Amino acid sequence: MTTKSKKHILGFTIFTTSELDEKIYITSEIEIMGSFVKFKPQIEIGKKSETKLQGSEFTLPERVIKEIIYQEIDESILKTKK
Repeated sequence: MTTKSKKHILGFTIFTTSELDEKIYITSEIEIMGSFVKFKPQIEIGKKSETKLQGSEFTLPERVIKEIIYQEIDESILKTKK
């Protein structure tokens, strides 16, 4: 029995506080600018929905960010469906 190999890339998962409705953003890179974090999210996950974002750029203050995790992310999550 063989399983399909999934490609993984390194990326960031950003968790926000209740001030931003506890959303999760997935992005491939971030930029720390003093007490702000700038990033271009590919996906936004909320309590009831998941949205693919293209061309968006966010700059959030550190007070609304609960946690940032650098980890392997399944590459198929980041690809948009055509």
